[in-house]
Amino acid sequence: PSLGRDAVYNVTGKICKLPPYLLAQFVRFYWRQDTKAKAKVCRNVFFPTTLDLIEYVTDDLKGPIDLKQSERRLKYMEANPVWDDPN
Repeated sequence: PSLGRDAVYNVTGKICKLPPYLLAQFVRFYWRQDTKAKAKVCRNVFFPTTLDLIEYVTDDLKGPIDLKQSERRLKYMEANPVWDDPN
């Protein structure tokens, strides 16, 4: 529908289902303004191995994700104790 004027629309959405694996391609190129050409980033680039999407998912999906994260955190803490328990 036409409003007869310019309007700004803000659309937000939430993810309701996550795949078991998410493939992402990170590009190591950028556009150089001075040469008007694509250039490769020649230094080491490090990307995180985990991606936290909790702020982008629906409330129904947050519960299971929080539970799974808590289980993983507990398992990690048991395998890598910060201090030795004398008992």
